[in-house]
Amino acid sequence: MATTPKKPTDETKENKKRTQNKRFVDARHNLGLTAIEVEKILGYKRSAIQAIECGKNMPRADALKKIAQLYRVSADYLLGNSNRPFSYDKIADENPYISHIYYEVMDLKSNQKALLEILDFIIKVKNRK
Repeated sequence: MATTPKKPTDETKENKKRTQNKRFVDARHNLGLTAIEVEKILGYKRSAIQAIECGKNMPRADALKKIAQLYRVSADYLLGNSNRPFSYDKIADENPYISHIYYEVMDLKSNQKALLEILDFIIKVKNRK
């Protein structure tokens, strides 16, 4: 007998929305960008960026793609559909060793996430070359 998929509860939807909001803000902060800088780079109004980060609006597909590219994360990560900020293929193409380390770190407990910061630093340094 097939089971019917459960409908997301309001609480589940709220949690996902909070995750999305936090990821948009965190991704911007990880690059050291202000909302004003994002506004200038992407050509959006600051109120539009703030509305996305506050969860009032969800970006259109084309805007989401631009934001994800600017923030150097996947759109799925920003939307809360994935816990991996980068697509596996993108990292594996760049350096299989780094991708292996990255995904090992992702499986660590939260109190060990400092290692992730080290990996992010390594990737940022690598991308500057």
